[in-house]
This record gives sequence, C-alpha cells and structure tokens, in this order.
Amino acid sequence: MYPLHYPSPITMPRLNAEALRDKLLNSSDGSRYYAEDGLTSLLTWFKTADFDRVVLKEEVERYEEARMHYCGDTSVQPPSAPPALVMTAIVRLSSHWGYFMTACSKWTPVSKIPFKSARASALAEDSGLPELHGEFETGLAMLSALTDQLLVGSNVESQANGVIEYNLRSGRPGFKIGHKLFEPRTYNGVTRSEDDDPDYRIENWPVTRQAMPALEKVKASHIANPIPAYNEYGLLIHPTRYEAQLKGAVVKLSFVLNHWCIDHKNSFNLDVIKIRVLVPPPPLDTPTPKRNRQVARIDDSQSESSDSDPPTPSKKPKHRGARGNK
Repeated sequence: MYPLHYPSPITMPRLNAEALRDKLLNSSDGSRYYAEDGLTSLLTWFKTADFDRVVLKEEVERYEEARMHYCGDTSVQPPSAPPALVMTAIVRLSSHWGYFMTACSKWTPVSKIPFKSARASALAEDSGLPELHGEFETGLAMLSALTDQLLVGSNVESQANGVIEYNLRSGRPGFKIGHKLFEPRTYNGVTRSEDDDPDYRIENWPVTRQAMPALEKVKASHIANPIPAYNEYGLLIHPTRYEAQLKGAVVKLSFVLNHWCIDHKNSFNLDVIKIRVLVPPPPLDTPTPKRNRQVARIDDSQSESSDSDPPTPSKKPKHRGARGNK
C-alpha cells in the first residue's frame, strides 16, 4: 500500500529520474545537485553587508585573490562578491504539510507579517521515486549541516527558523522553500520593470477576498513577483493555478540558501530560483452538484434474492396515525 501523499506509480507519467539526476550531477551551468557526494565540504557561508549566503569555497578563494590585486592596484576594478550557489533537487511539494505556495500565501489580516512581505512557501519532501531512494536524506543532511554551522551554544531550538525548523526534524522530514511575492517598485533608486502580461501585473494579481484590501494598499508602491514555476510542458504556471498544479507534484527545484540574523534570531531562507513540474499532482476530485444528489424513491434494479423484478406498488399505502381535516 502506498503512502497517502504519493500517487500510485500507475498514475505517474513516465519519467527517467536516473537520467535527469545524472544530468543535474554533470550540469554545465555551475549549479550543484543537492545529494552530490561530499558537497558539504565544498561549500561555505559568505557574509555580505546584510546577510550570509552559501557559495563555493573556490569562488571565495578567487574573490580573495582578486581583492588582493585590487588593494595593490587602484586601476583594477573592484572584485565582485562570490555568487550565490544555485543548487538543484528532485523533490515532491507536500500536499499535507505547510503548503502556502499560492498567489497571496493564504495571507489574512491576522497574519504575523505585513502583506507586502508575504512569501509563497511549501515543504519539499522525498519524491518517492524508487530510482532516487536515499538521496533526499543525503540532501536534507547537507542542508542541516550548513544551517548548523551558524548556530552556536546548546539552545539551538530557540535560535533558528526557516529552512529546517528543529521542531519538524523528527516529525515531518522536509525542508521549507519560499518565494517573495511582491517587490518594491523602486530599489536603490532603480525602478523595477513589471511583467508585460496583464495577468502577472499587480493590478490583476489574484488574491483571496480577505487579502483584497491589503493588495489595494500596496499597488502604488510594489509590483507582483510571479513564482518562476513551469508545468510539465515548460509553460509558466498562471497565478490562479499555483496550488492546483504544484501541490503534491514531483518537481525539479533550483534554489539558493541565505541566512539573516534578525533580533538575535537566525532565519534561513531557501529561495526558489525555478520550479519545473516533472510529475503533475493527481487531479482534484470534483464534488457532485447538490442537484444531482437526490435519492431515488423506488429501487428499480433487480432483487438481490431473485432474478425477477420486484413488484411495482399499485397504490399508495395507507398511513395510520394523524388524520387530515375533513
């Protein structure tokens, strides 16, 4: 019997998971597969002015060498900081735990964060694909090791939140991914351009009725930031379809890992770079309209105890009890 959150292999489209995994392991775009052997030893945290990000150690070495040349020669352009490492994974977006990857992250007026800061999020869990058995545990251990590097002391439970929350490790194995849904129109004096398609612009952004007043308040100051999520055919998923096409799907995930320290609290964000659906979720069951739920007054099927049809009542039975007015 299959777990509740995994559709039967009979319903899954054919996917050569091993070939895809090998392609990710040998990628030429600089990304690294999260379950690669020994990956943790190749990575480190790099501190920027506002936050820390995971980078390759070799990139830090290049940066330090370039910085030394820059200090000695003012005619040389200052070196750029090491780029964030893009990691890839094959996971399932949980359909039972922590799914908030919608156009407004299921925000309500009682949510703890302001609407403009809403993050679409989901819990990434084991894909359930037999060919990738054990790889999710390897990738999860790598992410856990990276977050542990920035946690000190014994009371780590109260220090961290975000990617791998300590109270989830024993109960719900997985890691949290997220995407910021709105961005300021202007950042550092530069005006951000908005999507050309009206469906992806903030004036038409689909939110729940509870979130509509909050959306109106940020339309002048913010733009929509659509999730870079694509269906199994490579088409960008419409904001109204995020839940229907992503919840429970097996996906190829590209992400970066960042760390912020806010009010002495460590916050780890695993930011989505791209999502590509590999195996779509099982279709949602459509409820039967109420008008079709009327129960038949007479069973006209064959009798269970006889091959002949049951007799048809010739007249209405007399009702004993209360009488009508004469």
